[in-house]
Amino acid sequence: YVASKFAALSLTEVLDLQLQQIGSKIVVHAVCPAIVQTDLDRCNDYRRSDEYDPTDPYYATEDYQRRWAVVSGSLPLGMPVADAVSTIVAGIEDDVFLILTHPAYNPAVSGRVAALLTGAHPTLVKR
Repeated sequence: YVASKFAALSLTEVLDLQLQQIGSKIVVHAVCPAIVQTDLDRCNDYRRSDEYDPTDPYYATEDYQRRWAVVSGSLPLGMPVADAVSTIVAGIEDDVFLILTHPAYNPAVSGRVAALLTGAHPTLVKR
């Protein structure tokens, strides 16, 4: 999951640079939301039968159940969808490339960049 998010961000950065290089009028923005009050915990209800088999033993594992509990328990605590949309639209209107919907996470982002610049190993975020 995390690897795909980093890949999507890198792809978006490269796309933006390539569009600038050719003088395109297309503008690219990377939206990085944290937890938003969605029905993500119902995603399996919308999957096609050839994509999801609820009898797969993986869904009974302790690891899956623990991760699923974190996701479904976090969603009600997230930002309301309307607030996330307002933040995203404002970012687009202000031509912000990296749109972070939750400013409370900005210190963690700054800390990560600072650690990368010093060559430090990644650290776990303490809650």
